[in-house]
Formats: sequence, structure tokens, C-alpha cells
Amino acid sequence: MLSISLIIFNLFTFSLANGDEIQNTIDGPYLFKTEEGIVGKWVEDSTLFQEIITADNYPKLQSKFNFKFGFEALTQDFSSQIDYVQENEGIDSLVAFSDIHGQYDLYIELLKANGIIDNDLNWSYGSGHMVIVGDIFDRGDKVTEVLWHVFGLEQQAEKAGGKVHLVLGNHEVMVLNNDLRYIHDKYKTTETLTSTTYDQLYADNTVLGQWLRSKPVAIKINDMIFAHGGLSPTLVNNDVSIEKINKTFADQILGRDRASILSDEFLELLYRSNGPVWY
Repeated sequence: MLSISLIIFNLFTFSLANGDEIQNTIDGPYLFKTEEGIVGKWVEDSTLFQEIITADNYPKLQSKFNFKFGFEALTQDFSSQIDYVQENEGIDSLVAFSDIHGQYDLYIELLKANGIIDNDLNWSYGSGHMVIVGDIFDRGDKVTEVLWHVFGLEQQAEKAGGKVHLVLGNHEVMVLNNDLRYIHDKYKTTETLTSTTYDQLYADNTVLGQWLRSKPVAIKINDMIFAHGGLSPTLVNNDVSIEKINKTFADQILGRDRASILSDEFLELLYRSNGPVWY
């Protein structure tokens, strides 16, 4: 018997950090893949820290940020692991939710309450599948914490015979395409300290950026399709497959210039209000 938990998680009330909270915050790490190795950058108390991350000093980083994965995970080539088809059959335990929007503490509370993780924040859902239907980014002030936890949980689930699915929502697409209207003030501070724009902290030369670019926009589990927005009649009438949707987003939309996207009729269909992340 299929066990399904559909959690309605779509909250839009946030407590914005004041100046003192932003000043004393910690953010990161943002890990860049360079010729010298993996370079880590993070912020503590309005100070930028940077160092090359190796297997030897990784435990220090792991302890600081409570990572749930080993150093080898940072060296993976996620671009070689993209699954455009995204069909999953015979799944008998499934939980789905969306719109975390940087609310890490509430996200953790939600997963604990539904038996997805244990008190040590580790995967406890066995062979079950967990679907995050988009919008980890924007509004809240603990986006990075959520992303790294999902990153680690994904690997724990695989080892247990389960799976974590992160489906890209409109806010993931917005950030990767440099639409930063809804980022929290905390991340504006990070931009200043790192002398870069927020989207470049998730560029395709970063661990999280490459990982996010490997994620689908639509997936099929048993007889259900999951997308952040939905499949509009226009999209369905054009007989566009999940495989084509995911491949087009990965190859021609994510990280691309808005003008070039809107100059193509099919890309515009996927990108705007009748597309799967907005509809």
C-alpha cells in the first residue's frame, strides 16, 4: 500500500533580521571548484574567511557547519549525473512539501515530526522518497543551511535505499538567473563581503551551483507528476515530455540571459506563466 504524506508548507510570514543579527551572523560555506582545489568562503561576524578545503581540514568545516556528508561528496561531478527522464516506479512511501524559503528551523521541525529525520538530523525514512517541490531560496535567512542539509540528506537516503528529490521552483530559477529581488538582507551583506553577486555564489563552478543545475523541473513518481507550478494546458497541448522540459531548462534556461530566453518561443513558454515553475 502506498503511504503518502503531502505536507502543505507554503508560508509567507518571515521575521527579518535586524542590523545586529545580520552583523553577528554566520553564512556559508560557499565552495568553489578551482585549479588549486576546492576553495571555501564563509562569513562570521561581518568577516570573510577563505581557505582551500582538503580532506585533512574538512573535519573542521564539517563540525562548524554540521555537515551530514564526507569530503568526497564535494569532489563529485554532478553534471555527469543529470537524469532528464525522472521516472520512479514502485515507490510505496512518499512525502512531499514545498516553499521552505530559508526557514531552516521550521524545515527541521517538519522533517522530525514526520519521521523523515531523527534527532541528530540524519535520514530515518528508510527506502521512502522525499520530494521538495521547489523554493528553498529567497525571503528567509537560512537558505544555505537548508541547501547543505538537503545535500547531505540526499546521500544518506541513497545509502538507505531511499531518495531525496529536489525539484527546482521559480525562486531557484530566479536566483540562478540573477533575479535577486527576494533575497534576505543577510545575503546582501554576504554579497558585499565576498565582492560578488549572490547568483555567482551558486555559479556552475561551485559545489552547490553544479548540484542545483543537475536538478529537474518536473519528475514522475508512480502515476503522479510533481512540478513547482504545474503543467499548463498550453504545455500539455504541445505534447512536451518531462525529459524535454528538464533538458531544456538545464541546457538553455538556467543561468542564461533573460533576453535570449524570451527571444525563443519555446523557451519563453517554459520560462513564463504557462511554464512548469510558474503555472
